[in-house]
Amino acid sequence: SSHDLTVDHNLVLVRHSTTMAGVQRHVLVPHAITVAGIEAEPEMNGTFERNGQCGGRPQWMQPRTRRYIRFIRGRWELYISHHPAGTTFFYSNQTDQSPPSDPDSWCPTMAVGPHERPTLVFDGDGSRDDGPARAPAAVAAEDTAALGAGTAGSSAVGAGGGTEDGALAAVGGGDNPSAPCLTLYANDTCPFVQRVRIVLLEKGLMPSVEERHVDVTGDKAPEFVELYRRVEPNPSRRPAIPLLVYRAPAVAHADRSGGGAAAGSGGGGGCHH
Repeated sequence: SSHDLTVDHNLVLVRHSTTMAGVQRHVLVPHAITVAGIEAEPEMNGTFERNGQCGGRPQWMQPRTRRYIRFIRGRWELYISHHPAGTTFFYSNQTDQSPPSDPDSWCPTMAVGPHERPTLVFDGDGSRDDGPARAPAAVAAEDTAALGAGTAGSSAVGAGGGTEDGALAAVGGGDNPSAPCLTLYANDTCPFVQRVRIVLLEKGLMPSVEERHVDVTGDKAPEFVELYRRVEPNPSRRPAIPLLVYRAPAVAHADRSGGGAAAGSGGGGGCHH
């Protein structure tokens, strides 16, 4: 026997078909999911597009990032993929073939405020069929691969160390003598950035620091990548934060080409993707 069941205002269409071997579950899923309401990590808000499967269920990814809505560890997660196990911002213990749209179905982790809840809006008519649910062994293998996806040149947000060093770059100064002499490329969640801020505060240097935000899970600004390559020219090393740039007086520190010199800091870790 077979029957159709429409769920979630026609955005997700679930088709059950009974066979001799048992029940096969086929799911028609939305093309995209728009997330809103996340305060602690605003970059997790936005549109997530269909991007294959994880854990035997469809997953969605913000384009050109490692931000996902995926089924992993036996639950739905709003998640950034990196070594060793990623950062989960919200999770839901529901096990449906699509993530819940009800904000109260999501639980916050320590990475966000306890009052925060995400809002998920499904976009599309559910016209793509993902096929039958995966076998348990295949799901377990897929989960293991997903958890290890960030190990090649990635360090954990909140980890005690990293696979890449933060860096200090010295570059030629500009024409404006009143401009801040230190530029810190950073974000608000990297623990290695926080260590640099503590040192700058203790040394009384924060008034001389200009901070520039780096989206470690998305596309990085060419200016940031160029400065990082002065410190670490190896193309296999992904640009990491923190990067502290000292803009020396143009005459005293400029090199022959009018640019600057660069040196590694020997820092203890870095946040990157």
